[in-house]
Amino acid sequence: MTCENLDSDLPSKPMTRQEFVSLLASKLDNCPVLKSLAIAQACLESGFGKHSFYNNIYGIKCHDTNAYAGCRLGKTSEVIDGSYHHGLKLAFQTYDSIDDSIVDYCNLMKYDRYTRVRDADNYIDATAMIKACGYATSLTYRNSLRRVIEQNDLTKYDKEGTMDADTQLTTNFKYGEFYSNSTSGKKIEPPEELYDNVLLVAQELQKVRDATGRPIRITSGWRSVEWNKVIGGAKFSRHLLGLAADIKVYIPQKELLIYLGRHTCFNGFGISNSFTHVDVRSIITTWYY
Repeated sequence: MTCENLDSDLPSKPMTRQEFVSLLASKLDNCPVLKSLAIAQACLESGFGKHSFYNNIYGIKCHDTNAYAGCRLGKTSEVIDGSYHHGLKLAFQTYDSIDDSIVDYCNLMKYDRYTRVRDADNYIDATAMIKACGYATSLTYRNSLRRVIEQNDLTKYDKEGTMDADTQLTTNFKYGEFYSNSTSGKKIEPPEELYDNVLLVAQELQKVRDATGRPIRITSGWRSVEWNKVIGGAKFSRHLLGLAADIKVYIPQKELLIYLGRHTCFNGFGISNSFTHVDVRSIITTWYY
């Protein structure tokens, strides 16, 4: 929805994107969906608070003329029969405050219609389900939400305890694929403070997966200090920071390196007959094992 910023209780001085995100994060503790999704939807629907239609930061259409501040006509764009129609006048819910808008959104997410959204424990599933459940008609809604989440690091606001080995970091990579081996044989989860690094590596590898159409097997992701010593890893290995992965892709290695160079931000490349090492660093460096 694109509307004028009418009668909004947002500060008269425009907030920065981070200020708007932080404001939302502080008000969504009791919402039944992931914070990353709830924040991203408000950012997308309101242009990070710049286009709030009577405090309606979620683009919610009128569902009760007697609820909150009632309803008003606003201009919007909708996809009808697969085509965009612009300048449509539809009734939207209006609110006395941003807080009312957030409360209404969170109540809406409690409807049976959004059960699959509530059940999602990662942003990939949550963004897929919010679109599948019919929240918006935009053909690019799912990908736009993911872009907002990734560019603004919104997953850090998600509730603790939702991350486990089966958590889908990207379409084709799970968190557990980046766990460290150990002498006990048990896989060890990366420290919480390294999650964003691991996510970055997964996102970059997903670009290669999408470009090649071939599965990528991660033979080593994050490593604990102990395991790094056991296998003789470099003292300052990027694996220790969750910024590296050893991978196997069943295409010629020269072809793989071209894909890595074209599609990712990796600058470290270790070349072996049995695997390819990639990592995030500031200077392009290549070596052979």
